[in-house]
Amino acid sequence: MSNAPTPERHEIRVRISLDHYDLAHPGDRQTQVYVVIPGVVRLSYMLPAHFHETMRDHAWGEVLDQAHGYYTSSVWGDTDAASKATLREWLAVDENRDQLDDAHRQDRIRRDPIARSLQTEVATLMGTVAELEAQRERRRGRLIALQNDAANLRGALSPNGLPRRVPMELGETLTPAVEWLINRVAELESAAGMEKDTREGESTPLIVYRAAYQALDQAIPLGWYKTSEVARAHCETALRFDSPAHVTLDLDWIGDESEPLDPWELVAAVGGGDEQPTGYVVTPVEVASTYDPDGDE
Repeated sequence: MSNAPTPERHEIRVRISLDHYDLAHPGDRQTQVYVVIPGVVRLSYMLPAHFHETMRDHAWGEVLDQAHGYYTSSVWGDTDAASKATLREWLAVDENRDQLDDAHRQDRIRRDPIARSLQTEVATLMGTVAELEAQRERRRGRLIALQNDAANLRGALSPNGLPRRVPMELGETLTPAVEWLINRVAELESAAGMEKDTREGESTPLIVYRAAYQALDQAIPLGWYKTSEVARAHCETALRFDSPAHVTLDLDWIGDESEPLDPWELVAAVGGGDEQPTGYVVTPVEVASTYDPDGDE
């Protein structure tokens, strides 16, 4: 039995199945395309069996286009033609097509355990990013307040021609300490990334590191980390755990230091032999703090 969560009743869904639906010909199988658009239409297309093979991995919009094409060319006297016409009108609107595509993506994530796990990790990571950004803003506010206090104190000691608000003797004693304090605030600002903006309104990007195992054409995520060292340690530990205890492993990481976002691959020399790929990879990932609509194009 599948462990995939059941879609909510109000969600768009399309189901493609192959079974014996024709009671008049129980030996023949048909492809059923069952469609639910909440508040719009609920209907089924009954198609020849061979459609199942071509449709099951296609986007839902393409599936419905194929089903409609078949009914237009090969089916006469459809008793549910009005519902299908309603569906075609709904699909003719670009925003509705976008909703259908998004529902298909979410359905695939729900059904795929790896994608479901990855989505959970991404949600956790984005929560961590939001928390770190809020923490950075709180620290920025404290630094600005400290800078203002230090500037006010320096103004009291040396007010540029205005009457001094502290005695000269005390001012001479405190001035070096205030100057040190102001310089220290500047150092803290730099460490917090306040002087590392690359363009107006754009801060230094946050980089996190994904540890994963590359199995054939599919990456199996192991975890997300703030430093490459921790991500690499996870990969190395996983490799040693899967290797026999008597095997000696000489590990190394291969990558391009000049490309900060390129992946690094773990290689191993077994028993003094040549280095071989292990399948474990650490990939730096730049986490955006805002959504870029053009990034999906």
